Amino acid sequence: MFGRLRAATAVVAEEGQRQVVRLGQQFLEAAVLEHGIGQGDGGQLALGQWAHVDDGEAAVAQAGGGFGGGKILDVCIHARSLTPEVRAAGAWHHAGMSAIGPPLSTLHRVPRAAQAWPWVVLAGHAVVALAWWQLGWKAGLPLLTALHLTCLWGVLRPRSAMYGPVLSHLPISDRRVWLTIDDGPSDDTLDLLDLLDAHAAKATFFLVGERAAARPELVREIAARGHGIGNHSQGHPQAWFWALGPARMRREIVQCQDTLRAITGRTPRWFRAVVGHANPFVSAPLRDCGLARVAWDARAFDAVRSDPAGVVARLESGLSPGAIVLLHEGARHGRNLEMITLLLQRMRALGYATVLPEELERGPA
Repeated sequence: MFGRLRAATAVVAEEGQRQVVRLGQQFLEAAVLEHGIGQGDGGQLALGQWAHVDDGEAAVAQAGGGFGGGKILDVCIHARSLTPEVRAAGAWHHAGMSAIGPPLSTLHRVPRAAQAWPWVVLAGHAVVALAWWQLGWKAGLPLLTALHLTCLWGVLRPRSAMYGPVLSHLPISDRRVWLTIDDGPSDDTLDLLDLLDAHAAKATFFLVGERAAARPELVREIAARGHGIGNHSQGHPQAWFWALGPARMRREIVQCQDTLRAITGRTPRWFRAVVGHANPFVSAPLRDCGLARVAWDARAFDAVRSDPAGVVARLESGLSPGAIVLLHEGARHGRNLEMITLLLQRMRALGYATVLPEELERGPA
């Protein structure tokens, strides 16, 4: 839609009950705008404020008066579909915007060539078979071993992008981290929400579809308190997720997506693979569901270790600006709440706050 966007000056005019932002021949219908736009004539925006729209954002470089009658405003439009080249060509090159950083629209990366990897693997086996036939097992066996080890590397390493893009760190420089909590909802959920509220912290809960369906009130409470909700598979098959075929992999992802959407009315945008494992069949359902895969860079095996001090010491060693912290709830040892309490205390002492990726994508308020 915004492939040829270049200008930073827009004309805002009313059409019935909707606002239309026009840049050249490109139109952005703004059905839902904040900070004054959409409230009729006389709406005001201050320097640096953001107006959220259906497919992007508008950041105002200079305050405007009434918004009716084709009032010309100096604004900067950013849409998530803009390529870096287009943004560099002018969408962000505006003198009035020099103090306003662009939103990080590249965080949410959905797989594109979702069907490529199975064919690559098949082609690799065809090459191995040909080598075995022509050169014998002394050439074929090492090639087969190398192929399988390469494929297994992409499966077992959570931060590997071999089978599609994966987010494992937020590109920010200040002391904020993304807390992610897997395996809920559980008996811990309500206490966790109260704990997060007490520390003014936000987190994304990666939920299991079957558990969410059994306790939908907890899922709705997570959303009501302003936390993120992500897809963590329908049944959490931790022993076999890495080896699932295309049909089962699709069911696990799509059914969880449908379950969470039905409960909250919102479509999850983030996916955490079970045990962090992926394979060649994960990308297609992620693409079809509009999901981006999330890994981590701070982990302490808190689902199996029962020593809060040891767990938090290991997590603390992984804290850095933009770290994605992997946590769990409802573990059998029953001490996840203690661990997260201690972690939040240490974070406060070290000057760390929390951030959700959606805040970074929206840009500064």
